[in-house]
Amino acid sequence: MALCFDYSWMSLNKASKFLGAQLDIANAVYNMLKDAKDVKLAKKFTVLLWDTAKKQFVVEVSLDRKVKVVPPLKKSLRKIWQLNKPLILKDKVILPLKETATTFGALVIRSKTVYTRRSEEIITFAQALTTAIANLKVFIDSERRSQDMFRFNVLSRALNPTVH
Repeated sequence: MALCFDYSWMSLNKASKFLGAQLDIANAVYNMLKDAKDVKLAKKFTVLLWDTAKKQFVVEVSLDRKVKVVPPLKKSLRKIWQLNKPLILKDKVILPLKETATTFGALVIRSKTVYTRRSEEIITFAQALTTAIANLKVFIDSERRSQDMFRFNVLSRALNPTVH
């Protein structure tokens, strides 16, 4: 059975509506999971978002818990961001969301059985999610720079009314 996800969430136009004024990537990821056609399966997913500067997972997104700050991980799980392949644990599977050398987060499947049955489709979803998050990060950076330029322009006009 094919994993039925509506990949229209990968559209930056749609994702930009989810981001909101705060440019919150966690909100966009939550809406990506919510838009899944196979909601029963998506409820088994948790997405951990990685903060490169802090070198830790900072946000946890899932359909049942929505968005929350990640508590410190167990010592054995702290190096998830270094993984290049799925980490299969007793009761869950963790897939790194990586593109080349950049880690964006991890997809946690809270059922080892579900992963075993549908691993190929879930890996495809994880790759699509990685691409979407990478695109969102570029979009957010671009939006922030645009906002900074706008503020600079307003300030410049206020300080130099004769020049403009």
